This record gives sequence, structure tokens and C-alpha cells, in this order.
Amino acid sequence: MNRLQKELEETQQIKDMYQKNLERLRNEIGNQQHIIYQSMNMKQVMSLAERFDENDLPI
Repeated sequence: MNRLQKELEETQQIKDMYQKNLERLRNEIGNQQHIIYQSMNMKQVMSLAERFDENDLPI
């Protein structure tokens, strides 16, 4: 019984970790307005666009 309780607790910790990661990823995606990219060049473009986004002018 003790072993099962320990396994249950470990499983709960793993589940909590996955939920936190999922929430973090959802927030990141929400902040990027659903634009998915991976290259360093695109990251630089997005960073530049975000700085200009504070203005009311179109990019």
C-alpha cells in the first residue's frame, strides 16, 4: 500500500509539471498572436515588430 501511495504522489507531481508547462506554452502562444517560428532571423523580425507595435502606425 505504501508503494502505491508513493507512485500516486509521483504521478501527481508529473501531472502538475505538465499542466504548468502547458499553461506556460499557451501563454507564450497567446503573446505571439499564433505566429509560429523557429529561426533566429524570424525572432529578430518579431522583436522589431513588437517594438513598433506600441505605435498606432501600420508595420
